[in-house]
Amino acid sequence: MVRDMDKGKRLFNQRGRKQNALFLAVASLCSNILILLTGFAYRTIFLRYLSQEYLGLSGLFSNVLQVLSLADIGFFSVVTYRLYEPISRGDINRLNALMRHLRKIFYTIVCVILISGLLISPFINFLINDTGEIPRDINVHLIYILFLFQTVVSYVGVYRQCLLVADQKSYVQSIFLTVFHIVQNTIQIVIIMLYHNYTFSLISGLIIQLLYNILLSIYVTANYAPVFKGSSELEAFEKISIRTDSVSYFIRKIGYVVLYSTDSIVISKYLGLAITGLYSNYFFIVNYLQNFIGQLFESFISSIGNAQATVDREYNYIIYSRIVFANLWLSSIISVCTAVLIDGFIVIWVGDKMLLGNNASLVLSLQLYIIMMNKCNTSFIEGCGLFKYDKYRPLLGALANLVLSVLLVRKIGISGVFWGTIVAQLFVNFWRDIFILHKYEFKKSVFPILRMNFVFMAISIVEALMYLKIFSIIVRTKASIFGWLFEAILVFISSNIVLLLVFYRSDYFDYYKKIVFGKIKKLGG
Repeated sequence: MVRDMDKGKRLFNQRGRKQNALFLAVASLCSNILILLTGFAYRTIFLRYLSQEYLGLSGLFSNVLQVLSLADIGFFSVVTYRLYEPISRGDINRLNALMRHLRKIFYTIVCVILISGLLISPFINFLINDTGEIPRDINVHLIYILFLFQTVVSYVGVYRQCLLVADQKSYVQSIFLTVFHIVQNTIQIVIIMLYHNYTFSLISGLIIQLLYNILLSIYVTANYAPVFKGSSELEAFEKISIRTDSVSYFIRKIGYVVLYSTDSIVISKYLGLAITGLYSNYFFIVNYLQNFIGQLFESFISSIGNAQATVDREYNYIIYSRIVFANLWLSSIISVCTAVLIDGFIVIWVGDKMLLGNNASLVLSLQLYIIMMNKCNTSFIEGCGLFKYDKYRPLLGALANLVLSVLLVRKIGISGVFWGTIVAQLFVNFWRDIFILHKYEFKKSVFPILRMNFVFMAISIVEALMYLKIFSIIVRTKASIFGWLFEAILVFISSNIVLLLVFYRSDYFDYYKKIVFGKIKKLGG
């Protein structure tokens, strides 16, 4: 038995937690940059050859299917959390039983999503404010079905990928994803340029998505072959435990999915496809920024789970507080730069006719900050398996978001949708995540972390308003890329200087300063 365990350990990642976390973060950053660049190229060609109503449909259906994908929320994360301990011990039989159980669950999930999606299909027109905005050359129900099938094929073999995540090798996913995104965007650009056909573009994306999942599954199976060769089964009580935890996690996450995945639906219903198309350009940028922060900190989840199983609570809290500081610093810089620069970028990229106007970009940037600043907390809750606590509260947040968004969009337009998300996230979800972590995992007061959060938020809001005021007074040439780059460099540097002046004496800043200077000394020999 001991020999089997030793052999099993050699099958898995042997690098240290810090090395893994750094490697995963760098891989995630590089992947996001490459995907962003190819995505911009595709979207630019899309807007040149097709109208913004096509973008509106794309944003609407993407949101609808994100909500439908609630079916998978819970099982993947719960089982991944349970993989950390057997991986650390090299317990192949235990891993085999978990993977076999997860495979059965995901087959069920695919069926649920497919059937639910088909049942919704006849009512798609209800989500569009003015069906006259639908481009004449497409069948809206066919487009929706293609989106649905692309979602379904994205689950092919995906249960195997949780093994990569738990083994702190999600960089493999990043490499595969980057390559296939580049291939997909290139093919779709060629199709749109040659045929001006949105339907053909979607079909090509569906095929490439299927190939991505098949090839990644083959890779995982080949590299973890012993895990998939057995026929072990979980005990009945373990299956019940997984089901119970999964339901708790599902209820918790449904609130977050509704909170973040219904904006385009509300905008399409009350403002129309054209406005949804304008918003989709902003969302494209903001979503990549959210994904950058999200993937950066999600790359730590497996390390968090490993640490939670192997180190003491005090050291885990030190890790958490340092990561929170980095999370808030990055969120502040990104959101301030977004507030000041995004309208200018839209003008340079696709023209001033694509602007939302009415300070919508400022409110959207605040929403971006509120979402990003909580990424570290949600990552730790998942990594430490705390999702069973306070599981019903996110449902209240989701309800508050929908009600506020619908009420406010009628009063103040698109900004009302963003304010609904901000209020729901800030007053219902954010503070409770911090409270749960400190009560059940760290056993410490929440006030130091809450104080740090609100100091960063106050600085970010004041900075954004100050820079916008300054740039509204001086002459701005939004159409000039050099003028925009000058503003970008100025805002980026000055935002970091402000944070440096506020936090240079803090222990957290001192920790990262020592890391940076240590790396510089090593490079200098």
